[in-house]
Amino acid sequence: MPAAATFNRIEKVLDHIHQNIRQSLTLEGLAEHSCWSRWQLQRVFQDYTGYSVAQYVREIKLSRCAEQLLVTDHRIMDIALEFGFSSEITFSRAFKQFFGCSPKEYRSRGVLTGVKTPLKKPDDQFAQYPEASLYQVRLERGKSFDFVGSPYTVKGLLSAEPDFGISVPRAWDDFFGRLPNEALRQVPHIGLIDGFSQRIQGELRYWAGIDADHIDAVLVGDGIEHKRTLEHDYAVLPYQGPVEQFHKAIIWLMASWLPASGYAGLDDVYEIEIYYPPYDSTRKEVKAEYWLPIISL
Repeated sequence: MPAAATFNRIEKVLDHIHQNIRQSLTLEGLAEHSCWSRWQLQRVFQDYTGYSVAQYVREIKLSRCAEQLLVTDHRIMDIALEFGFSSEITFSRAFKQFFGCSPKEYRSRGVLTGVKTPLKKPDDQFAQYPEASLYQVRLERGKSFDFVGSPYTVKGLLSAEPDFGISVPRAWDDFFGRLPNEALRQVPHIGLIDGFSQRIQGELRYWAGIDADHIDAVLVGDGIEHKRTLEHDYAVLPYQGPVEQFHKAIIWLMASWLPASGYAGLDDVYEIEIYYPPYDSTRKEVKAEYWLPIISL
């Protein structure tokens, strides 16, 4: 079967899951809906989404339940039954395994975090996306942390002459060129983005750096600056793929996902990029996350 046809069938399976997330969804039932065998569906679903069928259904159900815990006063048992769990005990066990706390504790904390939204295929209204792309946003409460990095002025997506494809790698090369310890290349690399204080349309202030816990404070001032991020709510977009396509995923997050999400972006909070090691400015593939500060409408 052609790859495009296979992907279209996976899209239909995802749509069926999302539309019937309150039902008891089984591999057998989804296989029948997809016209694949259970084995075929499991294999193809894993290839295209990175999830087993059961894992994806469970995590989306639990994420929806977490939202219900915070926006309603429904009993935990009623929420569990509403989303197809056989009992409150079964639900609570699965919830704690996924979120690290009980449903009661999650509700008492009152913070929406760790929630996964449904996988989405990006449209091509704003950019030409790679074939068979699926993006998934995670809602997180980002904690405050101290950061050290090298500043750089970048012409971003909204600039008349974007240069981030050149300037961002230069920022990273400059930062690591100032560090005496090669081991620091093996920790997560953090890019802080200030798009709110520049006076020229499309220009950004970008810091390439790492968590301050990994570095000697005496280096600050030698072309390296200290910043502190504040605790805030974020929409987090994981990305793994060609580095030159990463900005298209960010376009989708801001221009497509955000307007339909019930959230708004903020203009006075740092946006954050996280690149996972090993670091190499010449490599073609990256594993990264983009953290967009948001507020509920």
